[in-house]
Amino acid sequence: MMFDFLTETLDAEGFGILGFQKCAALALEQGAKNTDNAAPYLLLAAAAEQFVNLYEGQPLPTQVAEQEYKRFNGYVADLGEAFASGNENKQVAATNKVAASIIDSKRA
Repeated sequence: MMFDFLTETLDAEGFGILGFQKCAALALEQGAKNTDNAAPYLLLAAAAEQFVNLYEGQPLPTQVAEQEYKRFNGYVADLGEAFASGNENKQVAATNKVAASIIDSKRA
């Protein structure tokens, strides 16, 4: 789907800081190229950057990295499904769901 290249990047680069940094950069790059869909790319970049900000310079247990990968992969799947549908209501709902989850995880 539309955003799968981001989880494919994590699969190739690993679930650590460098993998999430690369995902953030790729998402921003694609958002700049695909301005009609900039919002979901920006959200995915923010989620990847949030990971980097939380864990950079700290030991990263494998369990935490896997948990964060699953969370990010869920965002990619939700947004990918919604934007593949072409249904604007589903797109807005998925965008808001992901945004709310990112906000909630920033407070945790």
